[in-house]
Amino acid sequence: MFDKWIVNGTTWNYGDDLVIDGAGNVGIGTINPNGYKLAVKGLMHTQSIQVDMNGWSDYVFDKEYDLATLKDLKSYIDKNNHLPEIPSADEVARDGINLGEMNAKLLRKIEELTLYLIEEHQNNQELKSTVANLKNEVTLVKRKLRNK
Repeated sequence: MFDKWIVNGTTWNYGDDLVIDGAGNVGIGTINPNGYKLAVKGLMHTQSIQVDMNGWSDYVFDKEYDLATLKDLKSYIDKNNHLPEIPSADEVARDGINLGEMNAKLLRKIEELTLYLIEEHQNNQELKSTVANLKNEVTLVKRKLRNK
């Protein structure tokens, strides 16, 4: 129950900590929800948030997906100081982030990282095999030289 409220046109202000505007937007800790259905200024605590998404990042595993080379990725990071398609610290400070969109982007980066790791593992296995073959050849050559 609120003991202090003011009706101003179609906006209801409950003191300085809660406002409901004429469009049904609610501000908590702010008197201006800025067109958001719920605007909270300050910390928020919840046990769960459900975000509905259109699409997800599994397309990264499609054969046609154009995964950047590690060389190109390094070049981008050296130039921009952040990952491609991930906002910079300045952009986040200025604009904030959309949690659903950011989770999808982070999952895409995790999936890309997984593909890089798989590729590097395959390269590593090939190198191990090559080294083992070379060691065998060196051993054979040494035996032949000793037997001469």
